[in-house]
Amino acid sequence: MDEGMKKSEDEHLIDRLSDLPDSLLREILSRLKTREVAQTCILSKRWVKQWAFVRCLNFDSSEWQSEQTGLFTIKFQNFVNKFLLCRDDSTTIDTLQLKCGFELEEGVTVSGSNVETWIRYASKHNTKNLVISLPVDKIMQIPGCLFTSKSIENLELDIFEEEDLKIEPDRIKLLSRTFQLPRLRELILCWIYLDGNLIQNLLCGCPALESLTLGDCNFEMSNDFSLSSQTLKHLSINGQLSCMQAPTKNKFIICTPNVKCLRFSVQVDGDCEIRCRDMSKVREASLSIDFMNDSYDSYLLCGLLGVVDLKLSRQTYLREMLEGELTNRLPTFLHLKKLSVHNNCMICAFDLVSSFLKHCPNLEHLVVFHSSTLCTDAGGHDGQHSWQFGRFFCEHLKTVEVIFEKLIVYAEYIDLLIDLLEQSLNGIKVQLMVEPRIIDGDSEE
Repeated sequence: MDEGMKKSEDEHLIDRLSDLPDSLLREILSRLKTREVAQTCILSKRWVKQWAFVRCLNFDSSEWQSEQTGLFTIKFQNFVNKFLLCRDDSTTIDTLQLKCGFELEEGVTVSGSNVETWIRYASKHNTKNLVISLPVDKIMQIPGCLFTSKSIENLELDIFEEEDLKIEPDRIKLLSRTFQLPRLRELILCWIYLDGNLIQNLLCGCPALESLTLGDCNFEMSNDFSLSSQTLKHLSINGQLSCMQAPTKNKFIICTPNVKCLRFSVQVDGDCEIRCRDMSKVREASLSIDFMNDSYDSYLLCGLLGVVDLKLSRQTYLREMLEGELTNRLPTFLHLKKLSVHNNCMICAFDLVSSFLKHCPNLEHLVVFHSSTLCTDAGGHDGQHSWQFGRFFCEHLKTVEVIFEKLIVYAEYIDLLIDLLEQSLNGIKVQLMVEPRIIDGDSEE
């Protein structure tokens, strides 16, 4: 009996994990954060060097968050430098992530020189997936070797100067060099200064690119800006179109005939014309444009004949798109099934939608997001209201949703609003969603 118990205890103490082959052990380690990977070297002799051959590296500065302010970035950078220096130099890298996993305090940054060194290391070791999202302490140059990599398949650069949260033109001078990224499928660039020649050279050098995200970028519009690609399937653009220095009205033209998902959110500073060409394959689109002056032209909708799910926002853009002469030039959107409108005025939103619905004969779902206190539209919380909704009709419309975002809504107006909307919608039931709260008429805000 005692021998049986002893045998059972011995079996329980067997280290079965260490008996696994090296390839499987390293695959397991690849699922951990890199600091945890390094700590496994103390487990046993079998584990002493396993960390040095791991191909997926995830450096996250949040693991040093408990350190004193300023010290954690030094320890983080020292750890990254030492780890890369000591790992097996002949082992290539599948994935390298260098990220700031939490919001930094003001003035806490990473050395731009270190970031440049890490990028060169990634290029040298044939990295397939590279993600760098860090605040740097100075204007830095992105090494040109990154943009001639034969191995990189997914690239995300979110490198910004912490002081003013933007990248100055000098920071990306090397982007103007030749681009040769034959395997790149997904590209995310944030806080980058771009012009038309630069972006087109980039796209020409990425023959396999399928997904492009330009986040918080500054687009210099001293000349016409053309974004053209035959391979893109997903396109997301966010930033500012700077046209103030242009002597004449320039064009921002998107020509990506195979894109299925388009997200376009920009602030236009100056005189600019926005167009898209040959984009009938777009099925999902989100358009948000903020014009800083009264001189603008936008013909984005005219090129999205195949859109199924459409989101529109920004009041100036809605009026420009859905009122005036352009309304008469809009095509018929035969495939549009769902329309979402974000606006800060309930009356304006439904008035604009009513003029647009005649171009959407097969629309089934309508969602209106409202971002202003409901009683403001009602002319004040005094028991009176001035709401008037014009009647409009869409044969296939099934559902209408009205969503109030982060607002205070007086309860006595809810039933009234629903009744008025249902009358305007010829009896279609309206679902009203209010966040975060509804208050009684006698309650104080």
